[in-house]
Amino acid sequence: MVRLIVIMSMSIGHQDGNMEHLIDDMELFFEELNYLRQSGEMNMFGAPRWLRDNYDLNRDEAQHVFDKWTKQINFNSISFEG
Repeated sequence: MVRLIVIMSMSIGHQDGNMEHLIDDMELFFEELNYLRQSGEMNMFGAPRWLRDNYDLNRDEAQHVFDKWTKQINFNSISFEG
């Protein structure tokens, strides 16, 4: 029973409605993640942990920010050069 509650709360945390408090800081988070990516200082799969450590986000918040950033970065980095 306890395990079911934990799993349910984890899935709820990824819904956009529960992350509204992060909206004002998304630009800052994206700038930081872009800098980290361009610097090559770290593997970006470690970015959610970096966000937790540097911005005191919980696991769900950090993953939400990272997911939004990766969707944005993938869209913006599509190249049609031949």
